[in-house]
Amino acid sequence: MGTNITGSNARVEGYPVARVAAGPTGPTGPTGPTGPTGGTGNLGQVAEFVQSTQGTNSSIAPGTAVSYLVDHPTGVVNTIGITTATGPGAVGTAFNLPVGTYLVDFENSNDAAWSLAIYQGASNTVLTIDTNTIAGSSTATTWIHGRAYVTSTEGNTWIMVSPVTGTHAIPTAGTASGEFIARITFLRLS
Repeated sequence: MGTNITGSNARVEGYPVARVAAGPTGPTGPTGPTGPTGGTGNLGQVAEFVQSTQGTNSSIAPGTAVSYLVDHPTGVVNTIGITTATGPGAVGTAFNLPVGTYLVDFENSNDAAWSLAIYQGASNTVLTIDTNTIAGSSTATTWIHGRAYVTSTEGNTWIMVSPVTGTHAIPTAGTASGEFIARITFLRLS
């Protein structure tokens, strides 16, 4: 008789396979290292700042920040922990973003054909235009809406919204008499 060996089913042809019951469990080994700590749960955090009175938004020059703080000094909602300060020339609102990646939406009415953009820098007083973020309108009294991705890698990334060229004002929002809406919304992506 030949033998036919196939892994764990080894047997000699013609003879029954012996079944062996499992033995007792061996001793428990040492505990492994502790795994990494979980993330801070940043995904989906939001912040929104809205100003409904005109204030300094009656005359905004390039390099001067749009104001978002008069009516809601800490924001309508701010689960991100964004801090604010006045922008260059102690006018308007600059936002200090914690480390992360953000989707930023900014919007307001316009008194003339003009463009806005996000300016970014390492302080609330020295910020440079990011030309990839420009949004505008070729006619007056329309609604400008801009959207951009902004990354903060150092924890001291400041941004503001400012005109690209020309001094402009945020007028009444359509037929909503007395409402001069400037709104900026942040969604934290990472």
